[in-house]
Amino acid sequence: MLCLSGCIATQTAPPPQKEKIQKTPPASHTYLDEFFFDPYPFVGSVNYSDTGRLIGSGVLIAPNLVLTAAHVSEGREDLMFVEYDGDEHCVKEVIYHPEYIPFILKHDIAILVLETESDETPVSLINPEEDIIWKRMKLTTAGYGTGRKRFSNFGVFWYYGRLI
Repeated sequence: MLCLSGCIATQTAPPPQKEKIQKTPPASHTYLDEFFFDPYPFVGSVNYSDTGRLIGSGVLIAPNLVLTAAHVSEGREDLMFVEYDGDEHCVKEVIYHPEYIPFILKHDIAILVLETESDETPVSLINPEEDIIWKRMKLTTAGYGTGRKRFSNFGVFWYYGRLI
């Protein structure tokens, strides 16, 4: 009887409940209007000049040259490059990569030639003889999405590929 009552008195306790911690993944990007200065003033938007509607992003590579994706400007006229500080520059000419194929996005690169020079400092281009680039190198992307300028947070993107 003692054994039986001992067995009844001994109940298995449920395992301790682990505290549920709600982990929110870190944000993938920061909107510029949430930041206290523009760390990428050479990145602007490509817009329709008549309506001001955003089409895509571009990077100032010389005072009057903007690097963008060819599909951003393909088939569009009356474009303008708008800097974050509001300066607007009409696009005089679009130069497409010689092997660009629309809709397939092969060599999807274009250079916008501006009518006026920007007062922003162009981006520093990579010098393969001096700059060291390695696989899985952390990158920051910057551009316009949902009508607002933003840049990726550290560790979200990394380099995988080759520079041509």
